[in-house]
Amino acid sequence: MCRIWYNEDRIREAPMKAGDSAKRTIVLYDILLKHSDESHRISMPELIAALAEQGIQADRRTVYQSLRALNESHHPVRYSRFEKAGYYAEHPFTAAQAMILTDAVQSALFLDDADAAEITRRIAGQLSEAQAEEAVRTLPAPAGRTDNRQVLATIGTLLKSIHDCTPVQFRYYDMTISRQKAYRHQNERYCLAPYALILNGGRYYCVFYSEKHGGFASFRVDKMEQVFRTDLPADPKPFDLDAYLRSSFRMYSGEGQTAVIEFDLSLVNVVFDEFGQDILISAVTDHAFTAAIRTALTPTFLSWLLQFEDRCRVRRPQALIRQMLELADSLKKKYA
Repeated sequence: MCRIWYNEDRIREAPMKAGDSAKRTIVLYDILLKHSDESHRISMPELIAALAEQGIQADRRTVYQSLRALNESHHPVRYSRFEKAGYYAEHPFTAAQAMILTDAVQSALFLDDADAAEITRRIAGQLSEAQAEEAVRTLPAPAGRTDNRQVLATIGTLLKSIHDCTPVQFRYYDMTISRQKAYRHQNERYCLAPYALILNGGRYYCVFYSEKHGGFASFRVDKMEQVFRTDLPADPKPFDLDAYLRSSFRMYSGEGQTAVIEFDLSLVNVVFDEFGQDILISAVTDHAFTAAIRTALTPTFLSWLLQFEDRCRVRRPQALIRQMLELADSLKKKYA
C-alpha cells in the first residue's frame, strides 16, 4: 500500500476555471469519503463515472490533479494494487473507533435523545457507508437519561468561563416526588466561578468555587438551567483537581486502611477489575484467596462487599468487621 502515484511528465494543466477545479476536487473527495475505505476501493474508471453522475466531466489527468491536491492539503487518499486495485479515502475514524464513540454517546446520561442521535449521525458521517453499516448501531436509551435540551450549550458556556476565569449565573433544580422541578437557592440564580468539568457515572458535573461558603462544590450540568456568562471579576483560587476527585468523586475516598478479606475464587477477576492486579494476594486454596486491599472503609466499600453475600469474609481490621455486623443488624431490624 502506498500513497497515490502519478507521473509528473504526463500531467498537464488543462484549461479550466479555478472554480471548476475546486468543485471537482470537493465532489471527488465526497465520493471517496462516502463510498470507499481500505476494504472498498474505487478504480479510476469508477471515479470518472461517479463524477459524471454529479454532472462533472473529468478524465484521468484531471482526476490525478484533484487527488494530488487532496493529498497536498492533508486529505489523504491512498492507492492499493492488492486484490481489487483502486483508491480509497483515509477516514478520521476506524470502524472500531467509531463504534466505541457512538456507543459512549448513546449510553451517556447527560445527553438527551435528540443530541445523542445527532452526534451519532455526525460520527457516522465521518465513515464510509460500509464502515457505518458495520460499526454504528442504535442502542436503547439508558434509564435516567436527561431531557434537558440545553446541556451541550451549557457545557460550551462553562468551557469558555473556565478558560477565561469568569463567573456564570444559573438556576439549579432537584426533582420532586411528583416529577416537578424544585429550584434551589430560594429560586434565585447562583453566581459562581467554574473551575472544572468532570464526567462521573455517565453524567457531567461542574466544580464551582463559592465565596459565600469559602470552598468548592459540584453541580450536575444537566440540572442547570439558564446558564450565561457574566462580566464580573473573579479572584482565582488554587485548585487541585486530583485532590478534589479523591475527596469527592472516587468510590473509596477518605483515609486509607488495609483490609484483609477472604474471597471465593470465582471473584478473582471482580477484585482485580476493582482494585488492580498489584494488590497483595495470599493464602490461595482450591476454593478461596485472601487479598490485602488498601482502601477507605466507606459505606460504598461496605455495599460493594455486601453484594457478594457469603462469597467473601473480612478477616481484619476489627473496625471493618464491626461495621459489617452493625450494618447486618440494622438491616435485620429494618426488615423484621
